[in-house]
Amino acid sequence: MSSTYKTEHLQLNSWEASDRPVRNDFNSDNLIIDQVLGEHVENEGIHLTTTEKARVSRPRTLVGYAGNGNSEQLVTLPVTASAVFVYREDMPLSVYDSAEDCTKVYAAFAFYGGGATSGLRLTGTGLTVYQGLTADSSVELCLNEKDGQYKVIVLR
Repeated sequence: MSSTYKTEHLQLNSWEASDRPVRNDFNSDNLIIDQVLGEHVENEGIHLTTTEKARVSRPRTLVGYAGNGNSEQLVTLPVTASAVFVYREDMPLSVYDSAEDCTKVYAAFAFYGGGATSGLRLTGTGLTVYQGLTADSSVELCLNEKDGQYKVIVLR
C-alpha cells in the first residue's frame, strides 16, 4: 500500500504508522529525487561554471614586469584577463616633457575583446605593451622603458 500522505513539493511518500510501504514506493521516490536534483545540478543558469568560480574566488591578480626598451613587449599573464591596468611604479600616470614638447604616458588600461588606451593590446593571457612616440609625436608611450618596473592589475 502506498503512503497515506505525500510531501508538498516533490510528492514523495510520507507514511503513517498504519501504512505498509512497498519497494516500488521507494523506487518511485528515488526516481523523483534523481530527476529533480539532476536537473538542478545541471542548470548552468543558476550555478557557476569552473571559470566563473575562479573569477569569483580570485577576481584580481597583480603581476609585474621589467621594461626592455623595445618598441613592444609581450607580457604573458597568469590568467585570462577581462581587463588590465598597467602603470610604472616610480612615475606618475603621465607627465608633460617641455624639452621634448610631448606628454609621456606611464599608465594605460585595456579590455579583452576591444577597448584600450594607446599603449596596450590585450588578448586573454597576452598583454602587449608599447614604447615610443605616437604618430603625431605629441604623446610618448612609456610602458616599456628599459629597466622600468611596471605593475599590471589583472581583472578576471
